[in-house]
Amino acid sequence: MRTYLISAAISFALGYYACNFALISNIYNFTASVPETTHKRYLLYALLILLLLFVLILIPLERIANFEARRLGPLVSALSSLTADPQFAALNQACGVNPVVLGVAIVPFADDMDEQAVRESNEALLASPALLEHKETANLWLTIEIKPTYIPSLKSLHCCGFRYSNVSSEIIFYKQPDARKFQFLSLDPLVLDISQINASGALFDASMSPNAAQKRTKSSMGQARLFISSSGRTVTDDMNVTLQQINYSKETEQAVWDKAEHFLRRRTRSRSMSEAVRDSAVDLSIKVRSKVAVTVTTLWPIIQPFTVRPLMVILFVLRALVEICLWILNLKFPDWVFNGMAIKDMTTTGQQIDLRLQQACFWPWQYFMARKKAWTNTSITRAQYISFYNSMWLVANDIIIGVAFGSFLISNNKYMAEVLQRYVKDYTIDSISAVLEWLTSKNEYPAGLKLNPELNPFLGQLFKWLIEIWADFIISLQPLVPTVINLIGVSGVLGATMSLSLVSDLLAFTTLHIYWFYMVAARIFHWQLTILYSLFNLFRGKKRNTLRHRIDSCDYDLDQLLLGTILFTLLTFLFPTIVVYYLTFTLSRVAVICMQATMETVLACLNHFPLFAILLRLKDPDRLPGGLRLEVCPERYLFLTNSPLPMGAIFFQYSVLWKRLSSHYLTLNVLKCLLSGETIKSIPRLQYPMLPDTRSRFTIHTIKPVLTKFWAFCEETIMDQDSGPLYQVPSSYSSGSFGTRR
Repeated sequence: MRTYLISAAISFALGYYACNFALISNIYNFTASVPETTHKRYLLYALLILLLLFVLILIPLERIANFEARRLGPLVSALSSLTADPQFAALNQACGVNPVVLGVAIVPFADDMDEQAVRESNEALLASPALLEHKETANLWLTIEIKPTYIPSLKSLHCCGFRYSNVSSEIIFYKQPDARKFQFLSLDPLVLDISQINASGALFDASMSPNAAQKRTKSSMGQARLFISSSGRTVTDDMNVTLQQINYSKETEQAVWDKAEHFLRRRTRSRSMSEAVRDSAVDLSIKVRSKVAVTVTTLWPIIQPFTVRPLMVILFVLRALVEICLWILNLKFPDWVFNGMAIKDMTTTGQQIDLRLQQACFWPWQYFMARKKAWTNTSITRAQYISFYNSMWLVANDIIIGVAFGSFLISNNKYMAEVLQRYVKDYTIDSISAVLEWLTSKNEYPAGLKLNPELNPFLGQLFKWLIEIWADFIISLQPLVPTVINLIGVSGVLGATMSLSLVSDLLAFTTLHIYWFYMVAARIFHWQLTILYSLFNLFRGKKRNTLRHRIDSCDYDLDQLLLGTILFTLLTFLFPTIVVYYLTFTLSRVAVICMQATMETVLACLNHFPLFAILLRLKDPDRLPGGLRLEVCPERYLFLTNSPLPMGAIFFQYSVLWKRLSSHYLTLNVLKCLLSGETIKSIPRLQYPMLPDTRSRFTIHTIKPVLTKFWAFCEETIMDQDSGPLYQVPSSYSSGSFGTRR
């Protein structure tokens, strides 16, 4: 504003003088009086041209060079203040070194200046005393020249005042990662399995506060920079340190720009009216937002006790209810009741509720770890961020699908009830009754086997009687089937996984008699097989040594051998009948297990599908680094970029589920159980591959410490107001600019 006033006053004075003293007419008469044939006229023209050249070109070039040179001192001061600023202490610690001025970049071209003028401006800039002083004193000073293709090249290198010539260099370009978008470069592929990170000790307890987690992250980052070489010396991991500095380069540039914005503004062309209006609107919006922020900051301590404290109390009460529910679900029966099984393990619905409650306890910690970065730009934070939002997306999609599925069930509850009753009657009652009729028929030999005429009718009539009792019980429950269908449909509000869990439990309930028949037949088969094995050893004159776990020779009496031989012969002839009934109910039980395993697999896929990671892989692969890659560009320079994370690493949940399924069902242990009559156990914790194992035990004594830690967590996260916005200022090229480095 002051410059405009002085220019306006000078223009007014010149105009006033020209009007009163006829300055223009006097200058014209003076030039006309010069003889046209003499050399004085040409000499006057030459002097006028030199004067214009000096005023319009040389003086501006000198001022531009001095302006660019004067920017070096304030830039160094800004970097020093940035280093001493406590707000950026964590940033400097993460990068491992404070930012310093590295050199100067020379651009030998400009849109509004000719080549000669730009060259003279650059020479004046390089000859300025400030730059010469830094060349003599700096440990490293680079002079970079930007080619017309915007490719930089090393022009000179000075180290403590000495210039090195013929230095070979390689320029590597990279795209600045944006920490706000969780972009970063990494040598190692990103590990999305947070349970694997937890097993290695790198993941933190969910009850730990974000600040404590960040402190542990920073300490682990500092230790990762050092390693022991083969000679026993401690060596710095330069590659990881360099990548760390590249990952924080955008934050550093934005912070430097914010600190030195008042003197780093370059001269630009005069703004148009639209640009002036736009800038005024932007300035006005910034002022309004700053006023609102100041007002909120002033009033927040007053309204905070009336808003935050009640919210914390509500969250604390909800967490207490969740902990009580988890404790009830994880209560175990005595060993003589259901083999000491926990309540949640009895039903698929209980496991699904337990999963959702544990996720609800884990989500706040994940959210605040992803929100309050504080320069902890680590792969652990990224994995937590992706895991959190992937869970959110899956829950949202689960609810959408569940509402649609529930609406269909509620609208067609009578038809679905009829279909369910028909299938239950045909496949769980009539089919088994038909097989039993076939086995007990007197005129046929099932599968060519002649079964025992006394044992076969006894077992057949026993199982038929049990089936008739079960059929009467199922018929008595038919009026409740539409209500059950409506209940499954209403549960779709909690997600399709909840409805599918209820369907799985309904399948287990309707096939409960098959499970009982299988257990009875398997127990009889196992007992008879064990007795036959013992009698066979007796028949051979041997016995099993339980202490040494081996078969030893033994001398039996004649009565013992005779009685053992008789029992062995009887059980051998009865064994085919037992085998037929055991195979019948075992095949039925295996069919039910296959259906339940299919539902369990679908349920696990709905709970752990990597939807968010796939969308990130398609939209922004820089968030999912799979390692580094150097690309050779046409201008013969290298470009550093991330390799995309392979799909196998994204779908790691399915590999975990397949390993659990295959290790449980497709093994020799299952075949051994089938051949020996032992029961096939269900898969434990199939729905928990993405939860940490820090809450493996739920007891009444652990509720109070967990709630105490949760209250401290709320006070530290909700009441903490130290997190500030990141810097966002775009960078641009100029005719001469200084570079900073970490």
